Amino acid sequence: MPGMSDPTMQSLLGSVERVDGLPGLPADLSWSPDGTRLAAGLGDGPVVIIAAGGSPDAISVLAGHDGGTTSVAWRPRDADLVASGGLDGAIRVWSASGAHAARVQEVSPIDWVQRVAWRGDGALLAGIAGRALVVLDDDGITRRFDDHESTLTDLAWHPRGRAIAVSHYGGLTSWSPRHADGTPRRFRWKGSSLRLAWSPDGRHVATGDQDSTVHFWIMKNGKDLQMWGYPRKVQELSWDSLGRHLATGGGPEVIVWDCSGAGPAGTEPLVLDVDGTPLVAVAFAPAGRAMAAVTDGGTLAVWDMRAPISAGGQVELPAAATALAWSPDGRRVAVGDAGGGVSVAGIAA
Repeated sequence: MPGMSDPTMQSLLGSVERVDGLPGLPADLSWSPDGTRLAAGLGDGPVVIIAAGGSPDAISVLAGHDGGTTSVAWRPRDADLVASGGLDGAIRVWSASGAHAARVQEVSPIDWVQRVAWRGDGALLAGIAGRALVVLDDDGITRRFDDHESTLTDLAWHPRGRAIAVSHYGGLTSWSPRHADGTPRRFRWKGSSLRLAWSPDGRHVATGDQDSTVHFWIMKNGKDLQMWGYPRKVQELSWDSLGRHLATGGGPEVIVWDCSGAGPAGTEPLVLDVDGTPLVAVAFAPAGRAMAAVTDGGTLAVWDMRAPISAGGQVELPAAATALAWSPDGRRVAVGDAGGGVSVAGIAA
């Protein structure tokens, strides 16, 4: 059971429960749509289904991927199907209950699947491997987009499912699965983008970059802003549910930009300290007031983002954090760690 670092700060954090002894380190986490279970993709290969109601407990271990699982995503509006990608170059769709066999889609014989993500309605699944973006429905691959100059690093669906954006060296590319000609929109700059996140209204995309910067793209006209001064490459990004605040990592502090009005140009960001070690992930709750961050030093920190912004508490984990995921209702946050466990912290309403 993790210990609380400062009881006087626990205005948001409630009880913390933990499941130990997973057969590997959690590389990614995804909640079921009803918030009763967690899927943990392990770097050693398996996908573990964890019962998250009350005391968490591993209830089943799926075979996963040879070499390791890199990404997991529970299908929206479906309490049974979980997608995963891995180092074997395949996308697999699992029945969490074991009601039917896994569906396997080979994507690449030489490249691993970096990321999988469902469209918001759960009808389509996207994945990236090497320079390829693939889109699947229940029958298999429906579209394949290979026209990229370099390896893809991340993908995200437009909030309304209109397009898929992928990041890579040279910027950002946006594809529309609905257009038969497959003509992309390209947002170019001379650098390598590592992570991307759409704003909730679809007007902006933020990318975290190899050169220790953040790009802020205006999707309507293709113009961009650049925020620099980060101590390391930026791989942590999250928008709040209203699209006003963009939280970024790229060092030991959470940097929060106000993107309302004309955007963050010329503004000073909010800087939030954690434990002095590099951030591993940062994420706003799906709705409501909370934001969470986890670190390589093994700390989970939560903030109340309503004005005035205040610390909501910290939890000391047994080992370095490896993954972070909010429950759909924003009342719990799950953290994977290098000790081979998952902690689930309750969040006060």
